[in-house]
Amino acid sequence: MHKVAGGFGALKVHSRPLIPIPYDEPVDNYTVLIGDWYFLDSGRPLGRSEGVIINGKTGKVGDKQEPLFTMDPGKTYKYMICNVGLKASLNFRIQGHKMKLVEMEGSHTMQNVYVSLDVHVRQCFTVLVTADQTPKNYYIVTST
Repeated sequence: MHKVAGGFGALKVHSRPLIPIPYDEPVDNYTVLIGDWYFLDSGRPLGRSEGVIINGKTGKVGDKQEPLFTMDPGKTYKYMICNVGLKASLNFRIQGHKMKLVEMEGSHTMQNVYVSLDVHVRQCFTVLVTADQTPKNYYIVTST
């Protein structure tokens, strides 16, 4: 019901100080909730989604929207990406940036680098992203 009413948020669980993490501490942590979106008015079975949302926003072309996240040049940030949708697996990328996968479902992984990730329904990944590109606005892209 919380999601249907437009409420979005995540629980952040921090590592205990006694448990070492296998990467340097990032400058900041961001949460990205992605998912397919449906209008459920007529009681019919789910068909095609009405769209894809990122942190509750549609990102329609032409809409003036504030940036979701800000990164300083040369700094590394941690992004937790979760697919909170109903049916669709989604592809996630940050325009022009590489993502180092460091956690999957809360467990540390082999640290491989990707330009995009397929995130299945109810799946969460944590990646490190370094702002190593020319400073400007970059798109976060989520697609089916």
